Amino acid sequence: MKRLFALFMVAIVALSCEENGGATDVDKKLTFEEGTTLFVEFEAEGGSRTFKFTSDLNWVASSDNTWLEVRPTSGGAGSGQHIDVVASANTEDKEREGSVTIKLSNDKAYTIDVKQAAAKKDEDNNDDQGGGDNGGNNDDQGDDNIDNESNVEDPKVEPEKPWQ
Repeated sequence: MKRLFALFMVAIVALSCEENGGATDVDKKLTFEEGTTLFVEFEAEGGSRTFKFTSDLNWVASSDNTWLEVRPTSGGAGSGQHIDVVASANTEDKEREGSVTIKLSNDKAYTIDVKQAAAKKDEDNNDDQGGGDNGGNNDDQGDDNIDNESNVEDPKVEPEKPWQ
């Protein structure tokens, strides 16, 4: 009797799947365009990348960081769906990571991992306005913007005497 009851239950489940076209909401999914990887890297300057997909259900998209924007943030079922993932410029000297999640109405989620390069340090930038390796000294080698009179010692000030 138990076997008959179990067989009867399996038949009911099978028939209910056929009434829904053979798929339940649990089976419905999102399919990305062929060749799409769910990872993107951006340079420090930022940029954007489009992800194209087909969805069996309504969806919403969100980002886990303020520097990472996703648009649009929702859509319906069908082919020709897309999102743009936009990274703002990274001004920090550290690489950063984030993610964008597309969640279907059946709670299935798809995550796109994002990595962005650190801002490049300007190694040639010196804070001494004298420039170069000469410690800020200008020996007036063709720089017409230098006020040479400012290098003249004030006659009222006694020069420092190292022998005292």
